[in-house]
Amino acid sequence: MDFGDFYEEQYPRIFNYVYYRLLNRADTEDLVSDVFFKALRALPGFDGVSASASTWLFKIAANTVNDYFRQSKKMTSVPMDDDELSALDAASDKEIQVEDLQRLRECLGALDDRSRVVLALRYWGEFSYAEIATQTGLSEKNVSAILSRALAKLRKIF
Repeated sequence: MDFGDFYEEQYPRIFNYVYYRLLNRADTEDLVSDVFFKALRALPGFDGVSASASTWLFKIAANTVNDYFRQSKKMTSVPMDDDELSALDAASDKEIQVEDLQRLRECLGALDDRSRVVLALRYWGEFSYAEIATQTGLSEKNVSAILSRALAKLRKIF
């Protein structure tokens, strides 16, 4: 596997996933760098048999984010300034106003961590239900139910 091509292909997915877990651009940039550094170091041990390369990388990302929360004891509700919100808007190619992004951030903070993880994998990591199930250890049916409940809650509070 050419790591440079893999990096270019996976960087946006990993960045979006980590960002929506942390809701802080500076910390996201640091952690995404850590994720790819860990992946590069672990690459010789990756066989591609037990998981796809993207599933393997997202597992590294999930573990890195979990380690971050354990070590820092930070809450996921971190204020973002207008520049961060504007950058997120441009990066995600959405026509959402800055106020809507701020409100979405607040609503995501109202969800439990498992729901945020599944939403991040599905919508910002662009994973299929099967990939999310593999990544999280949940069944596809459970992933579907979690997504459905989380989206219903977001619709209700947004």
